[in-house]
Amino acid sequence: MSSIIKFELHRAFHNRMFVIALTIGCVITLAHVFITTVPEFLGQSEARELYGSKNAYPLSLFNSWIGGGSSDLEINLYFLLLPLLICIPHADTFFSDRSSSYLRNIALRSELKGYFAAKIISIFLSAGCVAVIPLVLNLAVVAMIVPAFQPIPATGMFTISELSMMDTLFYQEPFIYLLLFLTLIFMLSGLLSLLVIPFSYIIANKTLVMLSPFALCAFLDFLLILGSFELATFSPLRILRPDQPIPLDPLAVTAEFVILLAAILCFSVYRAHKDEVY
Repeated sequence: MSSIIKFELHRAFHNRMFVIALTIGCVITLAHVFITTVPEFLGQSEARELYGSKNAYPLSLFNSWIGGGSSDLEINLYFLLLPLLICIPHADTFFSDRSSSYLRNIALRSELKGYFAAKIISIFLSAGCVAVIPLVLNLAVVAMIVPAFQPIPATGMFTISELSMMDTLFYQEPFIYLLLFLTLIFMLSGLLSLLVIPFSYIIANKTLVMLSPFALCAFLDFLLILGSFELATFSPLRILRPDQPIPLDPLAVTAEFVILLAAILCFSVYRAHKDEVY
């Protein structure tokens, strides 16, 4: 089984599509630095010199990086495209394996359970990396420009409110908040990319299979927003946002993870057992 995992990880991380997806994500997050962060920082510095507003709260890393401001074009674009980007590197290979003789050869040589486990691990990790690496890059570059001043809720310059998930942690230990949220993004992105496994049995087109998590997330977001803001906290597109434009509910986030994980694992075990028969 370890050899299958190594092979699938090599397929996931050593391919052109992984580089393309990662590049697109990094271009968006770096564009945010030069289009939004640098002009705002220079503008505030100029205002201080002209008007002498020395006592005004300065820009902070925690509201200047791409995950800190909900009104920026780049953050909206990045998290809208994220369910698509995470599926570009490796998620569609499961459909390709089923369409070719590869999966049948695996079934003849070894148990399909090992293949499904290796595929789940490789898709999950490649998707998580595509989601998080551009954000970490943006955070690191912005940290070279903007000081990491402690967030203060009274300034009104931060999107995290008392209704937001982990709001106390954000204002007391903002770096720990960022670390936990990046972990959440990594894990949820990995789970969303695994939706291609059940969709590969429903849809007979490789491109549509790859687009299915993106289409599902967009449809759910539209549907839940029409319902109420409370229901919108169940939208994966909202849960992925560290700025929490709609305050998240820890129970909703937990439920999302449990439902996704249970559905994907149960379906994979069922299909692995059933496919071994033929």
